Amino acid sequence: MSAEAVVASPAKRAAVSTHTRRVLRYARGATFATAIATAIAWPLSFIVPVLSLPLLASPSGWMGGRAAAGFLLVIAFGLGAALVGIKLLLPYPVPFVLVLGLTLFLLFHASGRGAPAFPVLWLLISVLLLPVLAGLDPQVAVGVAQAIAFGASASIVVVWLANLAVPEPPVAAAPAAAAKAKPPAPPSADVSTAVMQTLVVLPVFCLCHAFQLAGATLILIFVAILALQPQSAR
Repeated sequence: MSAEAVVASPAKRAAVSTHTRRVLRYARGATFATAIATAIAWPLSFIVPVLSLPLLASPSGWMGGRAAAGFLLVIAFGLGAALVGIKLLLPYPVPFVLVLGLTLFLLFHASGRGAPAFPVLWLLISVLLLPVLAGLDPQVAVGVAQAIAFGASASIVVVWLANLAVPEPPVAAAPAAAAKAKPPAPPSADVSTAVMQTLVVLPVFCLCHAFQLAGATLILIFVAILALQPQSAR
């Protein structure tokens, strides 16, 4: 065994401990999400583990009470706006696709400018999933909207349970010679990235909607999740 392995610095041991805790929290959260989805056995049960794990994968992996309440309000408003937009615009394909494309662009651009990823992800899934299902039956879209609201609440519960089981360790004081923060990207780069992300997701939605491929909604969700990562759209 080398001397470096034996004499590890406290900072390195703390980093290993923090990484281990986060891995354990992620594993516990995945277990909780799967258990909740399996126990309830609702039609969109896969949404809970798929959309709660990205938050657990973040460095903090925590959502406070005020942030959770704001998140649920944003989701409720987004679902209501999506249902109203579907009722008004779905019979007119061209205006509907244009409005949806603008909505996707605004969501991707907000994510690129630093908007919280968790609400953006849920809103993105809502505006993509509901119109596909509304093309089959408007009542199905209403039921799915209720299921998404429930799934958002269940995801918050999963995050809280995972953090109670494996809490985040105390943050150590930053060293004096800390590296400089990376400068933010110029607005033009965020716009171009959002346009590319929209061009990735919108054709997949149009394909699912035109041919009423309700069984392909899971593919649409994963495409949206991957496109939300800027490097995936470049």
